[in-house]
Amino acid sequence: MKTLSILAVDDHEEICALLAENLGRAGHRVTCAHDGRKAADCLADREFDLVITDIIMPEMDGLELMAEVKKRQPAAHLLAMSCGTRYLSQGDCLNLAASLGAHAILPKPFNKKELMQAVDHAFGQQDGWLDSEDSSPAAS
Repeated sequence: MKTLSILAVDDHEEICALLAENLGRAGHRVTCAHDGRKAADCLADREFDLVITDIIMPEMDGLELMAEVKKRQPAAHLLAMSCGTRYLSQGDCLNLAASLGAHAILPKPFNKKELMQAVDHAFGQQDGWLDSEDSSPAAS
């Protein structure tokens, strides 16, 4: 797979750091934003191949951000991730994101292998650029 320009968006800085580390090691360029508004600002600055966004965030949630991405950068692929909320289950959050155009979904917590498979899935690939069977935790 080619080197991707990825925007990773999560209000938990440690999740963004793990995404940047794992995807960076795979050879991708990763920009992190810690809320939807900052991510929307990033969309004005450069083009992204992939936007990975948490669904539940303050300021602008992931669903609103997905709409912004579709409007501003329609060629970008979308990967939505969530662990749910006390009001919506994880499955409900992710199914809603899929129904609104996410190319792939990723339940939290996830490991490196699941992350890489979700990125592959966002681009319609079943077996992608996984080099190992690493199942060490990537995020929770």
